[in-house]
Amino acid sequence: MDKNVNDTIAPEKVSLTASNATSSGSNVPSPPSTSNGTKSFQDSIKAFSNGLKELLSLPPVYTPPSPIAPVSTPTPSSPKIPKKLIATLIQKEQYFNKILSETKYTDAILINHAGEEIRGFRCFLAHISPVFQAIFDSKEDQLPVRIEVGVFKLETLKQITQFSQGAEFEVNENVMELLKFAKKFSINLLIVS
Repeated sequence: MDKNVNDTIAPEKVSLTASNATSSGSNVPSPPSTSNGTKSFQDSIKAFSNGLKELLSLPPVYTPPSPIAPVSTPTPSSPKIPKKLIATLIQKEQYFNKILSETKYTDAILINHAGEEIRGFRCFLAHISPVFQAIFDSKEDQLPVRIEVGVFKLETLKQITQFSQGAEFEVNENVMELLKFAKKFSINLLIVS
């Protein structure tokens, strides 16, 4: 009895669907039917495959933008400095060191507890220390400005003036004395470096 019910229901559904498609005036071709009016599974797959091919052959509605090429970071390498420029820089450094080593035009004198003096330049000393800057501002009319720094070795005073002028210096066993001087005169660059 179940077999008869399925046979009678399926053809009615197919005929209703086919009649609706033809009555609506659609241009969609109907798939081939089998002898009893129902389409086979293979025919449905062929129709689906043909429709899919047709969709894929259409031009795309949206084309994604091409990916942006990653920005390449330059690898660190040694700069190419012309030999002429190197010679000029060396000459300027030698000239600058010669000027700084002369004491004729110095305008600041650091004096330790033993009365030993080291000469320097106010502009450099004021640049590294707000304490020196305040002293120089308060003694604008006095040249050279004499500053009694306290109980420090002469070597420490030389190192401080060299540091203020950007020169390299070697730290010996007096590293604690240098830090003490830097703390007393607020030379933060020396404490940090």
